[in-house]
Amino acid sequence: MILLSLSDEIDPLIYSPRLRVLFSKVDLVISCGDLQNHYLDYVVCQLDKFLFFVEGNHVTIQEDGKYDSAQKFHGGFDLHCKVNHYGNFLMAGVAGSLRYSGGPFQYSESEMWLH
Repeated sequence: MILLSLSDEIDPLIYSPRLRVLFSKVDLVISCGDLQNHYLDYVVCQLDKFLFFVEGNHVTIQEDGKYDSAQKFHGGFDLHCKVNHYGNFLMAGVAGSLRYSGGPFQYSESEMWLH
């Protein structure tokens, strides 16, 4: 199985009209966080492949206390605190990251285990 794993930054090689040609053999897309929904939507629509994702630790908190989430994205499966079989693979994930600056969506090691 060939995976396309994405995280943190929009890559101009992927966010291009040549995506289908360059990544035609990809079987599955995995987003490891901190990517905008329009980018993930573009990749999934162009490749016509399934997406697994988790939120990153840079999710934007809005004025109403809600956060801008990839969960609004309808083209994939959120792996946060879940396990899912995909073919012969077992997929699992936890959103956010280990604490490094005290920001939101950052957790201590024990908090990560509790998720």
